[in-house]
Amino acid sequence: MSVPHAPDELRRLYEQRFAGMHEYRNQIWQILSRFFGQWIPANAAVLDLGRGHCEFINNVRAGTRFGMDLNPASVQQAAPGVKILEQNCAEPWALSGDSLDAIFTSNFFEHLLTKADLETPYSKRAGA
Repeated sequence: MSVPHAPDELRRLYEQRFAGMHEYRNQIWQILSRFFGQWIPANAAVLDLGRGHCEFINNVRAGTRFGMDLNPASVQQAAPGVKILEQNCAEPWALSGDSLDAIFTSNFFEHLLTKADLETPYSKRAGA
């Protein structure tokens, strides 16, 4: 089993992988966020699980926007009003079970450490 990356290692990995691509990725996510946003009410509370550089959560229209990720560098990428949850998503969340209307994730599940992390329903996590 692999172990989670340390925050500094995550920062370095993201910088290497996405260097020079911010504007391009943001343009793509502006379009994708409009597409996915058709199923999200304007007043909804939305969580971007594995927020990366916040391209989705910065562009989606929602009443309340949350972004969860372990990469500390992505905090600087969040637009004003996006609430950042800097944590492992497999750990109990600081959000109550009825506080979200939609959870979005992209290119994320392969980063979980175990299949059990994916299989455990949010409703069964402590704090939910």
